[in-house]
Amino acid sequence: MSSSSEALVLCLYAGGTIGMVRKDASSGFAPYPSFLTETLRSQSRFHDPHADSIFSWSDSVDRYKAWSEAFTRPGSGASTPLNGSSSKDNAVNSIPAEGDLAKAVAEKRDQLEVDGASQANKKRKSEHDSTGKKGSLTPSTQAHLDHIYADTASRSPSGAASSGSPPFGHPVLVRSSAPKGTSTHHAHSSNLSPDGKHLELQLPTLITPRSGANGKRVRYAVLEYDPLLDSSEMDIPDWIRLASDISLNYQAFDAFIVLHGTDTMAYTASALSMLLENLGKSVIVTGAQVPLSELRNDAIENVLGALMLAGSYIIPEVGLYFASTLYRGNRTSKVSNNALAAFDSPNMAPLARVGINIEVAWNLVERSRSVKSFRAHDRMSPNVAVLRLFPGLPTSTVKSFLSPPLQGVILESYGAGNAPSRQDLLDVFKEASDRGLVIVNITQCVQGEVSAIYAVGKKLEAVGVVAGGDMTPECALAKLSYLLAKGLEPEEIRELMGRPLRGELTSSRGGSGGQTIPQELTPAGLGPIKADIKTLLAHILHNPQSTTTLSSPTDTSGPASAAGWDHSSHEVSKASLAVLPYLIYEAASRNDLPLLQWHLYALSQLETIPTISIDEEHFHPATLNPSTSNASGDAASTSHIVDNDSTTPLEKMQPLHLASARGYTGVVEQLLQAGCSVHAREVATGHSPLFLACKNGNLATVRLLRNAGAHLKEDEVALARFLVQRQEERSKDDSEARKVWEVAGVSFA
Repeated sequence: MSSSSEALVLCLYAGGTIGMVRKDASSGFAPYPSFLTETLRSQSRFHDPHADSIFSWSDSVDRYKAWSEAFTRPGSGASTPLNGSSSKDNAVNSIPAEGDLAKAVAEKRDQLEVDGASQANKKRKSEHDSTGKKGSLTPSTQAHLDHIYADTASRSPSGAASSGSPPFGHPVLVRSSAPKGTSTHHAHSSNLSPDGKHLELQLPTLITPRSGANGKRVRYAVLEYDPLLDSSEMDIPDWIRLASDISLNYQAFDAFIVLHGTDTMAYTASALSMLLENLGKSVIVTGAQVPLSELRNDAIENVLGALMLAGSYIIPEVGLYFASTLYRGNRTSKVSNNALAAFDSPNMAPLARVGINIEVAWNLVERSRSVKSFRAHDRMSPNVAVLRLFPGLPTSTVKSFLSPPLQGVILESYGAGNAPSRQDLLDVFKEASDRGLVIVNITQCVQGEVSAIYAVGKKLEAVGVVAGGDMTPECALAKLSYLLAKGLEPEEIRELMGRPLRGELTSSRGGSGGQTIPQELTPAGLGPIKADIKTLLAHILHNPQSTTTLSSPTDTSGPASAAGWDHSSHEVSKASLAVLPYLIYEAASRNDLPLLQWHLYALSQLETIPTISIDEEHFHPATLNPSTSNASGDAASTSHIVDNDSTTPLEKMQPLHLASARGYTGVVEQLLQAGCSVHAREVATGHSPLFLACKNGNLATVRLLRNAGAHLKEDEVALARFLVQRQEERSKDDSEARKVWEVAGVSFA
């Protein structure tokens, strides 16, 4: 598992256009084994293991100058970078070829400290080392440059192996659920698991330049399927395999990317959203319209964008990333086969937009709100189909279509859910429903939902056809297939098809992300707060211990009107979302469950308002949180605030880490039910809530976190063993501490 400054991502490469190559000028594109991985390895924007590419050194003029001096060499009137230069180019520019340069480095170490650097550059480096005046390198920059000077003397000009491509990074263990369908081309080793069901591979990793919301580097491995599939060949077994591979590697990686063809990408994203229950990590499906083998392509942006989002944010959904936009996967459809913006989500706004800045709509992000761990399902029913109505459709055709072994049908009707009102056709639908066939009604329109506002729509309801809301055809089919495989009664399936399970449809109670707080956490006596910003802010500032009633927005005696706001609703909402994280943290630090419940409820109501900006200002917590006692081993000081753009307002102050460290189990449970992530790392120490709970011996909290799917990461397991060993060396009784760590999954054998 990665450290806190590095995210580890697993890419499941199933096939598709992104890795295709044209066999010859007269033939079409087809997937070619290993091409994608080799392309990523050879491009420093995707693989910069030594952090010596221009992408890692262009964050300031000072650092770019340092890189330029280290990696360029005077030529014929200009400086020519050595990186990636061929022997022919080197000869033209009077630069030694790779072999000659390596020999020169070996013979003249005292004159050439870096590849391609002249004695003048060495002299300037010495001046940087010895001077502290303005314009010299910062200590961290100088240390990094020293590493490059020392390291590059033994490598080729590009920082690469003799093949001209950078070497792979350290290998990681990756498990595959299909031993016979997995490429082992780049694997250091591959062995069957003891039960013979899984293939265990030591796959090399690639690493991006430092980037992202938190300045992280993303280290990633590519698990390549064999054979690679065109997306038109994807089927239920392939979806189950993807879900199984994610499940097998869930604890070892921080996030997952599925590289996939575009034709059935929306189907796969929808199916994965159903198969992956209580998801706590990002799963992003992406691909390309133009393959990496073409000079002009959209693959570079799509893969880089997916890597940055997966490595920098915890968006615990199955998303679909395309054309600088992250959508909820089960809300998407492919809308174009010749545009780079090939997908759209007509009934829901995007989860994130990647422009000059990365903007995440945290109020829309679906988060698990139950204290249950992640699980991947392994069954879907193949006995489902789509029936699209058209004028003149014969009843006999419909009757034949609905015959066994069909178990479920997605009926694409007209407009708001209308169909011909012929009695013979309605009788066919009723007969099929009565024998247990589940028929779900969705609209043929790109945008909108099924609502029985017309008489003909109500007649469909009367014969057992259930409304599918605003689900896409792809998602409706995947959801029905998933539910039928669970062995439920037809009436149960009909009820669940109209209820959002993974944010796939807009609830009749409002909201498309399911962001309302669970009923059991709603303060007694309160219903939904009206979407009036002044009332919301008044609620935040209200004392729940003195009253549990809110003034109506029209009540001139209430606190909302007394405030006499002159600000716009937008400004007030920004202030509300800026203040609430600190109030939640304060309530958590006091172990005050009623107050915490009150503030969580207010936040949940704010998050249902889509016009609210989430780009709140930084407030220093000391101004809102007077000094409180900080128990030994607590989460970091509140001066360490999570980047506003990288997490939800709820988790900005990381109250779950504080409560876990102090053993406030009730607070931990409330925060988990409100949507806090058990996988987020604490900013100052880099530890997870589970590690902090273990370190402080909070056994009850540890059990709760484990039930919610928390697990220790590789570096935390190593540190846990060190702490226990140190206690043993000091001859202290560590039986209780060892027990807590063992409950968290640490083995001391």
